[in-house]
Amino acid sequence: MSNTVHHTKLLVLCLLPASLLNPPVPAQDSSGNQLQWTDRRTSAADALISEADSFDHGVPSLNADEVFAFRTLIAETERRRQQLRHQKKDTFISEWESAFYRFEQLRRAAWSSGALKFRAATSVDRADPFRSKDADVSSSVNRYTLSKDLLTSPHDFVGRPVVLRGVLRRPVRADESASTLSFADAENNETETAALIEAELFPLGDATSTSTAVIRTPSVQMSGAGESIDHWPARRFEVPALIKGWVVKLWDERPLIYCDSVREISAEPWRSLIRRYAANKKALQEDEAWLFHESLLMLEDWDLYRHSGHAEAADSLTHRAEAARFLDTRLVSLLRDMAKKAVEDQEALQAERDAGRLSGLQFEFQKKRLDRLWKQRTAKFDRAHSNPRDFETYVDLFTNNDVWQGQMVTLRGHVRHVLSYPATDVNLADELRDRHPTTEASVTEDESPMLHELWLYTDDSQNNPAVIVTTDLPPAFPADAEIIDHVSVTGCFFKPYVYRSQTSRRIAPLILAADVRWAPTESQIISLADDGHLSESLPIVERARENQTSGNTGMALLLVSTGAMMTVMIIWGQAVRERRNRRNLLRRMEASPEFESVGDGQYAPRLSDYTAGYDL
Repeated sequence: MSNTVHHTKLLVLCLLPASLLNPPVPAQDSSGNQLQWTDRRTSAADALISEADSFDHGVPSLNADEVFAFRTLIAETERRRQQLRHQKKDTFISEWESAFYRFEQLRRAAWSSGALKFRAATSVDRADPFRSKDADVSSSVNRYTLSKDLLTSPHDFVGRPVVLRGVLRRPVRADESASTLSFADAENNETETAALIEAELFPLGDATSTSTAVIRTPSVQMSGAGESIDHWPARRFEVPALIKGWVVKLWDERPLIYCDSVREISAEPWRSLIRRYAANKKALQEDEAWLFHESLLMLEDWDLYRHSGHAEAADSLTHRAEAARFLDTRLVSLLRDMAKKAVEDQEALQAERDAGRLSGLQFEFQKKRLDRLWKQRTAKFDRAHSNPRDFETYVDLFTNNDVWQGQMVTLRGHVRHVLSYPATDVNLADELRDRHPTTEASVTEDESPMLHELWLYTDDSQNNPAVIVTTDLPPAFPADAEIIDHVSVTGCFFKPYVYRSQTSRRIAPLILAADVRWAPTESQIISLADDGHLSESLPIVERARENQTSGNTGMALLLVSTGAMMTVMIIWGQAVRERRNRRNLLRRMEASPEFESVGDGQYAPRLSDYTAGYDL
């Protein structure tokens, strides 16, 4: 494969939201006035109901009329789902999942154009409860946030789909009027009672904040295998979760949200969703845009939760630990497969011997060969198990992508290509913009956060890249350098991704990165700085320069010290030789040396006698 790969931006097909059942609603009408949100359906999931005025906002309970309106809202959400499923069979899941972002997008657009103003309310002055405690609250004063909009305009949100992220906690006291609903079956003249899981939602990144929403849901979809449960998970007090649901009313100063299924956020990706809806061996498709950006954000969500101080966060696995756990599971699985193959080979060999197709000598030879192969394979397994870096992860990832898809993986190698571009997918950009607010002076609603695409080559990839997408690069990462060594990446294997090289279409693993690390040596830092890829003012460059200077000084001192020692040794050795020569000379002077003739007028000393008794 050519090192220079020409391709279109990875997320081109993710830039536009999926088409919806209803045409987009503009932020303003023809007169430039704000639209009347209460009488317009804005997306396929918009459960517009006539009983919206029945809700008494700010009261933390449901009266009889509100319970009836709640039931109507739930029935309408299911009707909307079935209608979309019938009309859009091929693109149903994409359009349904994307529809939950639509109402907030339109409210943002109206706010940006000046058509929407937040009504005065004391609750707006509070810190934004849906954001991380690390967010600069002062910089978001002039920004749109869903929390402020919900608190100041609850009437506009009744029945509207929204997306929230947070930590669900089991409530101390349940409210029966909201957690148990009765549904009348007119055809059979029966009444069905539906139990809903009741929970309170807290910010992902701040365990000290108060509750931000009240959630009612019939089930929780657990990560990994993706099974749904209709009760709290065993031995769990809190569950980080993605909420895609409908606003019911303002419950005191928190919205009451109904969600037909809550999705758990964890160190394990949503494997079941990725394996079912990712379009393998294709470029990124519009229909998988929702899954791509939600999976990418889930990685950030988990890191927010782990550092939040929530009750169960301290014991949670890191993404790297999850990747190591799965690799260990994979190695055990491979060993089991090897053992099974070894048994099958032995049985096949014995069958050949019993059938008379192998002589005794041939059988023993083949048996020894199989034993030797087994020892070689188990030795290789032992090396990989004791040091996972010895395992050819890329090869296994590439050849067995059905096993790895949706799993966490760690790859190490060098990067040859970095491309950064705006996250113009509106759902992804809005969320990243709110998570990483800029300074107030530079805030604009049309600012797009950046995504970074890296092409990583490992020792076992044979010049084939892994395509890495991340929302964040390490500090001082030299993105314009030709080769960046000592890079390790941990992320979710999203799918086998097809891209176009100079000559053909190629397949590469597409990994959504949760953790990108760069650990250069000081000599590499200095080399990158000398080539202009790193600024001399960067702390890592300054430290490398200082250590280089200290190293040069130390080397000079070492050379001087070595030279002085050599001089002393030479002088000492010369003095020893002189003393020895003087002793030998005195001994010879006292002796009577003998010479013997060797003929032809030549002579030579008798070495044995000449040297006897002398220190050489």
